[in-house]
Amino acid sequence: MDWDDLRIALAVAQHGSLSAAARALRTTQPTVSRRLDQLERRIGVRLFERGPNGLAPTPLCTALVEGLQRMEEGALAVERRIAARGTGPQGPIAVTSLDWLGDYVVAPIVARFGQRHPPVSIELVNDGRLFNLSRREADIALRFGAFVDFTVAELKARASERRCAGRRSCHSMPCVRPAVPCRG
Repeated sequence: MDWDDLRIALAVAQHGSLSAAARALRTTQPTVSRRLDQLERRIGVRLFERGPNGLAPTPLCTALVEGLQRMEEGALAVERRIAARGTGPQGPIAVTSLDWLGDYVVAPIVARFGQRHPPVSIELVNDGRLFNLSRREADIALRFGAFVDFTVAELKARASERRCAGRRSCHSMPCVRPAVPCRG
């Protein structure tokens, strides 16, 4: 069984439509439709019922989703292991942050990191939507609030004791000097 075909079925089940699955897989809707049809013909059973409201997973498909998710997590773990094989920092890193945090705190840090590690290219995306780290939609996500993806590591920042104009720092990341003066 080809993982790429199973991945198509999983994406359709997770995202609810061919077009949403295509966006998640960074391909086209006709490609997803064609590959799903080929998979269903090859295994001899329908995984989705086609109706006026789109696709609905069959009971078999619903039963397969958990196993397919474990396969996906395993494949992503293999990709991460292969990507980490180098002898130093290199390659692209996607960092997502909130607008103001990215502009005033993260961007200067990213710039310094880029100067120290030229083989690394960092894409900073200042966007409030939640990126799926286990699917490598981003490598690092800086957010406030509860972290819900338990398949990746979480590091909580602690309040810094640094002083800013004689007051306790208004930023929460240790060893970070704000790019703008603190207000309180």
